[in-house]
Amino acid sequence: MVNRLPENPSLDHLKNEAKQLLRGVRAGEARALATAGGWLRPVPLPESPSDLRLADAQLIVARKYGFTSWSQLRAHLKMVGTFARRPLTVGPSADPATEFLRLACLTYEGPPSAEAAVRLLAAHPEIADASVCTMAAVGDAAG
Repeated sequence: MVNRLPENPSLDHLKNEAKQLLRGVRAGEARALATAGGWLRPVPLPESPSDLRLADAQLIVARKYGFTSWSQLRAHLKMVGTFARRPLTVGPSADPATEFLRLACLTYEGPPSAEAAVRLLAAHPEIADASVCTMAAVGDAAG
């Protein structure tokens, strides 16, 4: 069964996962060996666990998350990083459009504040066209 990537996948975290798996296999840990054997198929494990390479461990991690290769996993993470939108980033560095989305939309941080969102939109009317997300929030179906 393929595992889901974490909510905000990090290439560094996945690299560390591959290195940890490699150490486990080389140390002869049963769990690491079972993981490696299950995901490396149809390529067999090396005869000696010490012969497993980092590239093999990376392939195992990639397959564990449903990718056919490490490079495919890396390309996916790059694409996700390019197009991801995390509108809950607030504070001094938050741009007005991000703050508008936080105020106008229901989030896990609490209920929306329609009044504050309307005030912010009045102060910064360019927010309405800032992104597809803000166009949706203001009800601009044509946009």
